[in-house]
Amino acid sequence: MTPTNKLRFVVREEIDYGNSSDEWIATRPVRILQQWWESSAHDVHWVNGAPGEWRDVTVEEENG
Repeated sequence: MTPTNKLRFVVREEIDYGNSSDEWIATRPVRILQQWWESSAHDVHWVNGAPGEWRDVTVEEENG
């Protein structure tokens, strides 16, 4: 698979451990950056007519 310059943000619900209790689980929306990886292989995922897949990008936070 080959990385491309196509990027997008998606929103996912993640568990908010700071606000959860035994009775219910709180969630919060989190923006995730993704990058499109395309492939020329025939046995890969097809998304909207294109072979490849969206992969999460690790985002580093700078201190300072």
